[in-house]
Parts: sequence; C-alpha cells; structure tokens
Amino acid sequence: MAKIEVALALGGNIGNVEETFKKALKLLEAGGLEIKKVAKNMLSEPEDCLPGTSVFFNSALIGYWNKTPEHLLQLCKQIEVDCGRPKIHIQNSSRTLDIDIITFGNLVYHTDKLIIPHPKASKRFFVLKPLFEIKSDLIFPDTGAIVSELYYKSQKQNS
Repeated sequence: MAKIEVALALGGNIGNVEETFKKALKLLEAGGLEIKKVAKNMLSEPEDCLPGTSVFFNSALIGYWNKTPEHLLQLCKQIEVDCGRPKIHIQNSSRTLDIDIITFGNLVYHTDKLIIPHPKASKRFFVLKPLFEIKSDLIFPDTGAIVSELYYKSQKQNS
C-alpha cells in the first residue's frame, strides 16, 4: 500500500501530558507512522465534559501511513492503553491520552468503529488550531472545507 498522508489529533488532561505525548509520538513511529510535523501543545477548556473537568493539552500531527485505516486505529487505541487510558472508558471523561484520526488522505470512510474524517474535528477549535499551525491547507474530503477557513471562522466565534 502506498504512503497516505494522515492527520491525527492528541489530547489529554491527566498526569504529565507533555511527557505522555512524547511517548505516544515514539510509539506511533515504532508502529510504522512516519511523522512529518507536530504542532506545539496548547491548552483548551474541556468541551462536552463533566463540570469541574480540568483543562486539556491538545496537539496534532501530520504523518505518512502505509497500512489500512483500521490498522492505524488499532495502533492509536493500543498506544492510548499503553499510556494509561483504560481500554473501556466513559466517553468525554478525563484521560491520559486520546488519539483521533482526523483525516486519512482524501478518504471518506464510515464503519461502526471508525469515521473519517473525524465527524467533530471541523467544529472543534482545539483540533483546528494545532492543525492550522502545521497544515493550514488541509482539506476535509467529505465537505471540501479547508482548515484555515474553519480556523478563522472558529477563532471569531471563540473571541
């Protein structure tokens, strides 16, 4: 399979998240992801979480992958567990690490376990800001929306 450009988002709010992100990047590379660019970590307020949830660190990366989307999902989920996230967890709960596949080339994909592009990514400032930093011309293939346009639109809404 040819190398496909992928965008991943990272988030976490438990423990030393910056160290967890470093570990996750090493594990992603060891698992076969060729990392091209990584955004700086940013802090964001929790969205759709329980009241009192602490702030999140967020980042994103662009890389190249030469296996299936399911293989990448499996790698990401295993790394989350390896970094301390329980395999079975409550959605939107605090976490040591969350890795989401945002885009996978120009693929539009929908199964019970995986939706690409990530269905909420284009509406989340904490995903758009780090993506804007590393690949502002990234296109969401399902809508044709460009990260830079979505970022500026969401920036106005967040100010």
